[in-house]
Amino acid sequence: MRLQRPSLTYQEKEDIANFSAWLLAIGEGTIGTPDIDIEDDNDKKIIDIPERHLIRYDENALHNLISFIYDKDTLQNPSPESLSRKAIVCPTNETVHDINTLVHNMCPGRTVCYLSADSITPNEGTHVDPCALYPLEYLNMLNFNGMPPHRLELKKNTLIILLRNINPNDGLCNGTRLIVTQLLPRIIEAKIMTSNRIGHRVYISRIALIHKDKELPFSFKRKQFPVKLCYAMSINKSQGQSLDKIGVYLPNLFLAMVICT
Repeated sequence: MRLQRPSLTYQEKEDIANFSAWLLAIGEGTIGTPDIDIEDDNDKKIIDIPERHLIRYDENALHNLISFIYDKDTLQNPSPESLSRKAIVCPTNETVHDINTLVHNMCPGRTVCYLSADSITPNEGTHVDPCALYPLEYLNMLNFNGMPPHRLELKKNTLIILLRNINPNDGLCNGTRLIVTQLLPRIIEAKIMTSNRIGHRVYISRIALIHKDKELPFSFKRKQFPVKLCYAMSINKSQGQSLDKIGVYLPNLFLAMVICT
C-alpha cells in the first residue's frame, strides 16, 4: 500500500503488486520448500529469488551492488534527496563496517579523523586493578554494539547515522540519518535526512557513552561523537526507515545479493 502512487503506470503498479505479494508470502511462510538439512525446524525454507532481484556472485559482485545503490552521480554530487531513500542492509555489524568503509573511500573529499577518549571504571568487588591489565591501546580496539568506533573517519557530504537520543524535539533520535555539511575540531555540522525535520541543520558534539557488561570486570566509557557511517546498516537498524532503493547483502549465501527497488 505504501508503494502505490497515482503517478505510476499500469505496468509499474502490476510489478509492485506482484513483488508485494511475493514478499508477504515469504513473511507468512506460504512459499518455499523445507530445508531437509534441518529436520527439527519446519519453519526453515529454501526460497528461489527472482533473477531480476539478484546479483550473482563473482569477483565484482559487491562493487556492482554498491554501484547499483550509490551510482557515481550520487557520490559525486550528494544531497539529502538522493541519499535519504537508499541503503544497503546486512545481517552483521562487521559486514556493515566493511561496506561503509568501501563506499566512504569512493567518496571525494578530504578525510577528517576524530579519535575517542576511552577509560574504564572497575566494578564493585573487583580485587584486581583492571587499569593495570588493560592498556589504553587495547581499550581503543574495543567495539560494542551501539557505540561509535575509536577512530571515526568522515568526509564532508558523507552519510551518517545517530546512535543515541540527543534531542528528540529537534529530530535528533537514535536511528536518525544525516548528511555531513561541515567538520570542525569540536563540532560536526549536519543536515537531517529523515522524519519531518528533513533539511534541518544541527550541530553534534562529543558525548560520553558507557557500556556495562556482566562478563567484563569494568564499565567501559568512550567519549566520542555518537555517529557512524551509514551507507550500509544492519537489518535491525533499518526497521522504520522509508527506502525506495535497497540492497540486501547476504555474504553467508556465497556473497549473493538481493536487490529491491
